[in-house]
Order: sequence, then C-alpha cells, then structure tokens
Amino acid sequence: MQTWQQLRIQGCTTEISLLDPQGARGTGSLMLLDSQFTNTSTAILTSPEYSGKASGSTGISLLNVGFTGVKNPIMDSSGSLVLNESRLIINGSTASVESYTLGNVYAFGDEGYSASFFEGLKRDPALTAAGTAAGLPHDFWYTQSMPQYIDTTADYLVHIRWFATGKLHNRGRLLD
Repeated sequence: MQTWQQLRIQGCTTEISLLDPQGARGTGSLMLLDSQFTNTSTAILTSPEYSGKASGSTGISLLNVGFTGVKNPIMDSSGSLVLNESRLIINGSTASVESYTLGNVYAFGDEGYSASFFEGLKRDPALTAAGTAAGLPHDFWYTQSMPQYIDTTADYLVHIRWFATGKLHNRGRLLD
C-alpha cells in the first residue's frame, strides 16, 4: 500500500499514475490524505475495475482531498471516469471529497467491487493543525516533520540490515 499525506501537486497532465510503464496495474492500493490537486487533466490514473478475489484491481482510499481545475479526478486507463465531479463537495472553486473508497469488498464469501462515500466524519480538533483546511472539508491531521540530517555525513548513518549480517562498521571498525 502506498500512503501519501499533504501532497500539493499542480499543473500536470496526469498527477499520480498507478500504472506501470506498459500501462498495466502497477500499484495494489493507494491511500491519500489531506491533499490537493490543482490545474490538471487527470489527478489519479488507475487500471479498470475488476470484481473478484485477486482480480488485479487497485484499491483507492481518499480522505480530505481537493480538486481545483481538475477535469478527471480519478480515471481508468480505458478512459472511463471513476470519480466525477457530481459526487464531490463543491466549496467555491475547490471540489473535494471527505472520504471515498474504491476497491474489492469481501463479505461472507461474496465478492464484489464497490465505491463508497462517507460524509460527516469527525476529526478531534486536538489532533489537527488548525487553519490548514484551505477549502477542504477538514483541517489536516497534525504531523511533525522527520529529521532531515542535512549536515550529517553518510558514515554516521546505519542500515538495519548491517546488524543482521554482522557488517556494522563505524569509521572502519566492526561494532559488536
């Protein structure tokens, strides 16, 4: 599963392609949170929907995602519109989706393909960054940036695999 949060993508023909270079399904599932697509033809390009277990369909989950100047929010490689503007929340010039899930559904031995919208979801204000909604249904989930290590040289970084292989070195000597 690919999970992306707080993406701001603009001015592309296709912003996210879930296909491999040959045009076949390249991603099993995608979760996108608190993101915005602007001025593009297609925001997300995916493979066509196929019902059934191990069918090769890509599961897509969107939470608090906006589309401004986007012709095709989600389209499949056959040219069919998967998510169109008629199912989006319109707020000024931004169309958004509060919660949308597309993918295979397995319940009591039955298999099928489903697209679901959920509205009225609540986010605890203590867990959000106030004032970040920018036309979307909710403020963003609070997140903290990871350290960037810009001023750290490579010899201070450790790969976890080195522990398993016994090859952990620090400046030329083996660490036990």
